[in-house]
Amino acid sequence: GKATRMVEFMQDEGKIYEGEIILGYSTTTEDASGEVVAETPVLSPLDEKLVDEAIASLTGPITQIPPMYSAVKVNGRKLYEYARAGQEVERPERQV
Repeated sequence: GKATRMVEFMQDEGKIYEGEIILGYSTTTEDASGEVVAETPVLSPLDEKLVDEAIASLTGPITQIPPMYSAVKVNGRKLYEYARAGQEVERPERQV
């Protein structure tokens, strides 16, 4: 459509991501849709400098072992398919 023609003008622009997080919880799926499996107390109020440092540590390329609930394929199947079947498979470390 008409908006597709605008892509060439927007491709070089910076991106801003917004999100909402809930601190202190771990879930079976590593996201908000999973069952809570652990709770950790969170300092209140949060130290803005520590938050900025944590965000900075996640900026740029990092090494990751993909979570079982992800669309990364191993042996031709998505990891979440294994996870939903109650299976855990070895996942290769990768740069993200």
